[in-house]
Amino acid sequence: MKIYMDTCCYTRPFDDQMQDKIRMESEAIMAILYRCENEVLELVGSEVLEYELSNNMDNVKRLKAETLYKIVKESAVINEVIEERAKELEKFGLKSFDSLHLSCAEYLQSDILLTVDIGFMKGAAKSDSFVKVQNPVNWLMEVIESE
Repeated sequence: MKIYMDTCCYTRPFDDQMQDKIRMESEAIMAILYRCENEVLELVGSEVLEYELSNNMDNVKRLKAETLYKIVKESAVINEVIEERAKELEKFGLKSFDSLHLSCAEYLQSDILLTVDIGFMKGAAKSDSFVKVQNPVNWLMEVIESE
């Protein structure tokens, strides 16, 4: 199973963990990354992720997030197909980077795109994408229940 996580998933474990929602999402993300590291799941990424991660102004958070990203097995390089599809996805109300992430996930034939961004999930739900966009906590619970 191919997993694509957007930028906020890589940085979530390094956010303030005082809120229950953030702590639960962080734990789910780390559990998913553990499964990817042990090759139970396949983590894929993109040039878009690499760009966003490298531009994080918080140097400590950036370095930690980039370390998590190192287990990515395959990365989409932005090309004309990805760009055109991203423009189509923007018509559903997705922000430009969100549409690029979803377009990359489609290009890599990902099974799921994980995000903690509620707006991204809502926008993607209106789109015609075959890639489901879901919160990591909810998705991980579904996976565990089906095992």
